[in-house]
Amino acid sequence: MPDLRYAALLLALHVGASAAADINDCPVHPGTMCIQFNLKSAQLAGADLNQADLSQSDLSGADFRKANLRHARLSHSDLDAADLRGADLGEANLSGASLRSADLRGAQLSDANLHDADLAGATLTAAQLAGVDLSIAHLDAAHLQNVNLRQANLSGAVLDNSNLRGADLTGANLNNASLRGADLTGAVVTEVDFSQADLRSCKGCPRTTNVRGAR
Repeated sequence: MPDLRYAALLLALHVGASAAADINDCPVHPGTMCIQFNLKSAQLAGADLNQADLSQSDLSGADFRKANLRHARLSHSDLDAADLRGADLGEANLSGASLRSADLRGAQLSDANLHDADLAGATLTAAQLAGVDLSIAHLDAAHLQNVNLRQANLSGAVLDNSNLRGADLTGANLNNASLRGADLTGAVVTEVDFSQADLRSCKGCPRTTNVRGAR
């Protein structure tokens, strides 16, 4: 009888652990495929979702603090108001994703694909965005203080009224971008391409030989 009780306890623990590893039938592990899943407000802090496919899913309000989402596929997903503080999204695919008012403070997004993503009102203070693709992305009123945007592609991006104070934009491409009302006070703009950029009412926008054709 003691052996049977012990076996039953082990089975209960195994079932409980399996259930804890699933959220709304989505298995939480590296490489998981949860396309078009409802994971709204999911608690995934610290989860290892390296190379996971969560594209076209509802992840709004989800807690991804310090989660590993490196190489993850999140294209066209809803991440509005998600908590991604300290998360690793390096080389992740977030093209067409919505991250309105998301919290990405201190997140790692180097070389990520955010083409046509919506980050209006998002907080990215001190985030690592070197080499990121933010072409035609929406960053209206985004908080980008002290971010690393070295060699980032921001061509055609909308950064109206965004806060870029102290950001490092070395070698970034801002061709045809809109920075109306943006604040670049103290930003590093060495070798930045501002050609055809809209800099009207932009505070601290450069007027040096490194700026090409700004209007």
